[in-house]
Amino acid sequence: MKRTLAHILIVGAVVAVYLFDGFAPLDRGLASLRFQLLARPASGNIVVVGIDNRSLRELNVWPWPREYHAALLDRLLDAGAERVALDIDFSSNSNPASDAAFEEALRRAGDRAILATFKQLARDESGNDVFVYTAPIERLARHARLGHVNVQVESDSLVWRYTTFEEIDSIRLPGMATLLGNAEGTDTRSFNIDYAILAETLPYISYADVLRGAFDPAMFAGKTVIVGATALELGDRIPVPVEFVLPGPIVQALVADTIVQNRGLDRFDPLIVAFIAVLVGAASAWPIDRWSWKRGGLLVVGSGGAVAGASLAVQASMPILLDVAPIALTPVGLYLASLVRSIDRLGIMFRRERMESLYRRAMMGAVVDSSFDGIAIADRDGNIELVNPSAIQFLGRDEEELIGAPIRSVLPWSSEIEALYETDENGMKKATVVGPIELSLELRGDRLTIELIVSSARLTLQGSNGHDAPDERVVYIYMFRDITDRKRVEEAQRLATEEANAANRAKTEFLHNMSHELRTPLNAIIGFSDIIKNEMMGPIGVAQYLEYIRDINNSGQHLLQVVNDILDMSKIESGQMQLVETEVYIPHVVEASRRLVDERAKAADLAIDIDVPSALPELTGDERMIKQMLLNLLTNSIKFTPKGGRILVKAERETDGGTVIHIRDTGIGIDAKDFDKIMEPFGQADASLAREYEGTGLGLPLVNSMIEIHGGHLSLESEVGIGTVVSLHFPSERVVPPRPAGGGKAEREAAVA
Repeated sequence: MKRTLAHILIVGAVVAVYLFDGFAPLDRGLASLRFQLLARPASGNIVVVGIDNRSLRELNVWPWPREYHAALLDRLLDAGAERVALDIDFSSNSNPASDAAFEEALRRAGDRAILATFKQLARDESGNDVFVYTAPIERLARHARLGHVNVQVESDSLVWRYTTFEEIDSIRLPGMATLLGNAEGTDTRSFNIDYAILAETLPYISYADVLRGAFDPAMFAGKTVIVGATALELGDRIPVPVEFVLPGPIVQALVADTIVQNRGLDRFDPLIVAFIAVLVGAASAWPIDRWSWKRGGLLVVGSGGAVAGASLAVQASMPILLDVAPIALTPVGLYLASLVRSIDRLGIMFRRERMESLYRRAMMGAVVDSSFDGIAIADRDGNIELVNPSAIQFLGRDEEELIGAPIRSVLPWSSEIEALYETDENGMKKATVVGPIELSLELRGDRLTIELIVSSARLTLQGSNGHDAPDERVVYIYMFRDITDRKRVEEAQRLATEEANAANRAKTEFLHNMSHELRTPLNAIIGFSDIIKNEMMGPIGVAQYLEYIRDINNSGQHLLQVVNDILDMSKIESGQMQLVETEVYIPHVVEASRRLVDERAKAADLAIDIDVPSALPELTGDERMIKQMLLNLLTNSIKFTPKGGRILVKAERETDGGTVIHIRDTGIGIDAKDFDKIMEPFGQADASLAREYEGTGLGLPLVNSMIEIHGGHLSLESEVGIGTVVSLHFPSERVVPPRPAGGGKAEREAAVA
C-alpha cells in the first residue's frame, strides 16, 4: 500500500509540474533536437533579397533613396515575381521626388506589393508604456497591402510561434509571412514555426545584384519575394531555436515557407499528454519495482527512447509538436524512488551477506576438516600453519607437533615445488600451481607413493579500523593422497598390455612364417595339378579323375590367394609393407584389372562397364597395390552380384584436387550395422557355417589398409537388395601435375601400344 501511494504521488507530481509548464525548457530543447534530426530543404517558393553588407558598401549611402526601392520593385515584378514584400520601415517621409517615384512603383504593382507594419513600445502622455503600431505613410500605404512583422519572444528568449493576424482598432491585420504564404483567410491565430526547414536552403540574392539587374529572371518567375535587412550592422536580428540568431527577413521567409509546406506545427493537447504520462507510470511501476536495477535502468532508457522516437515520427508525418518530457520523466521518477528503496534493502542485504560470509567460512573449514585428502598450509618460509585431520592421521603425528614444523621435514620435496617459492627478475612468481606430481615417501617403515598438488595464494587482510594499509601474505597449500594401491593396479595393467602386445606380435610372426611355409607345398600342388589337368604327360583314363584334379587345382589357387592375403595383412600389421612408388596411369590399371576378372564375370553372366576419362592425371603410388585393391573389389562385386547384374568402374577428380575411383555393383548389398564388422580382418557379414558366400574376410580390410598407406581413405555406401558402392579416395598430394604433351606415362604407354 505504501509503495502504491508513493507511485501515485510521483506520477501526480510529474503531471502537475508539466501542466504548470515546469518542463517547458526541456520540451523546447527536445523539439530543437527534433528539428535538427528532421532537417529538410526549403520549398524554393520564397526568395530572400537581402540588404546585406555588400549592398551597403556598393550603394554607399544610408538610408537609401526610395527610387532604389522603386527600381527594385519594378525589376522583380518584371521578372515574374508573384508577390514582393518589403520588410522596411516606410513610416516617415523622405524627399518628395523619392516618395513620388516609390508611390508610382507601388501603384504599378497593385496588390502584389506588401509593406510592413511594426508594433513598437512607446510612452503615452501619462508616461506609461504602451504598444503602438507604426505603418507606412499614407501615400504609400494606399497602393499596397499591409502585413505586420511582429514576433513574440517566449520565456526562453526565443521565437517559437508566429501570429498569423492581429486585431488593430477592430481591423484584422494579417502577418507579412501570412500574406507571402497566401494564407490570409486562415482562422488559425498562431502556430509553431517549423525550424526543421534549413534557412541556408532559402533562395537568396543580394539587393545590389537585383538593382543592377545581375540575376536570372527565372529565379523570381512565379515566386514570392521578401526584401529586408540581413546586414549585421542594421540590427534586425531575432533569436530562434537551432540557428540561434537569424535576420528578421529570413525568419519571415521561414514562416512563409512553413505555411507553403503546410508545416505550421500545433502543440499536442497537454491534457492528453498528461493522461499518457499517467498510463506510462502505471505500466512501468510494477516492473521497475521488481526488476534488477540494471533491467529497470534499461526499461527507463528504452521507454525514453521509444517516446522520443514516437515524437520524432509524429512530427515527421504530421505538423504536431508532442511534449515528451512528462511521459519520459514519469518512469525516471519511479526508477529513482525504486533506487532509494533498493539502497535501504542493500543495507539489510549487506548485513545478511556478512553473516552468510561467516557461515561460508565455517562451512569451508568443515569441508577442509572432513576432506579425505591430506591438506597442509605453510607460510612464506615453508613452516606449517594449519593441517586437517586427514593429514594428521596419514602422517601419524600430533597436530601440535606438525604446527610450526618445516614442510620439508614432513613431505618429500622436489625441484618443481621449489619453483613456487622463487620469483623472476621482475619479482613475479615463476609458478603458482605444481602438480599433480608423484613422490615417494617412507612412512612407518613402508615405502608409499603419494600424489601431491601444491599451489600458492595471496591473502589480503584489511586493517582493523579500515584505514590501515592492507596486509598481504602468501601461503602455500599442499594437498596429498596415498596412491600406492592405484600404482600397483596401473603396473599390473601395464604388464598385461605388454603381454597382449607380445602375443599379438607372436601371432603376426607366426602367420608370416606359416604363410611362407605353406607357399612351397601349395606351389607344388598347383604346378603338378596343372600338369595333370592339362594331360601334359598323357591322357587320364577316367574322366572323373580329371574333374577331381581341376577341383584340386582351384582349391590350391584359392588357398594360395588366402595365404597371400594373410601374408599381406601380417606385413601391414607389423609395419613391414613398403610402397614401391611410380607414376600410375589409372585408365591403364583399371583396364588391366578388368581383363584379369573378365572371364570370371562372363561366367557369372555379369557386365563390367568402365567410365574412366583418358585425360585423368597420373598418380604417384604403388601400382601393384592399386591393381590389387581394384582386383579385390571387383572380385567381391562379382562374388556378391546375382546373374544379369552390372558392375561399373568410374574414376574422376574430386573438388579438393584428389582422385577417386568408384566400384559400383547391383549386388545383394550390405546392412549398415555390418559395416564395422566387414572392415575388420576375417570379419564376415554372415559368419555362420551355413553362409551362402565363401571368403576369408580379408578383402576389404586389405583394401582399406592399402589405401590408408597411400594417405587416402575408403568410403562405403550400400543398401540391402540394391547394391554397393566402394570408393577409393586418393589425396591431391598424389596427383601428378600436368606435363608438356608427350611427357607423361600415359602418353608413353599409348605410344608403346
